[in-house]
Amino acid sequence: MKTILFLTLFFATATSWSESLMTIEGRINAHWSGEADPFVVGDTCMIEVKTSSGDLVALVTDFDSCSENQSELNTGRYLTVVVDQNDVISNEDVLSVLRDLSSARLFYSVEFGAIENGLSDN
Repeated sequence: MKTILFLTLFFATATSWSESLMTIEGRINAHWSGEADPFVVGDTCMIEVKTSSGDLVALVTDFDSCSENQSELNTGRYLTVVVDQNDVISNEDVLSVLRDLSSARLFYSVEFGAIENGLSDN
């Protein structure tokens, strides 16, 4: 009985976790790095992606890693990155600062390694 309960919980958790993942594919529209706001956001890097469906999405990532690799973030370069829908930025103070920099519909907090690994020259 314990085994059945464990397996049920395991598969329910695995299913809900995989349902929260989403793939963003598109071309880099623009990128920006610097101090967005000294009190709310601080130093940050934002990469706007124009998706194949026409949406504009912003990926917000670590300033230092992004700054070191800015030459890789060319406008028009193709990017595929898997994001967790739970990583959408929802803090209104942070969104207010980010919306001053971008007209993106959604803003995701993403590790720079995922962005770097998703770059291609297609």
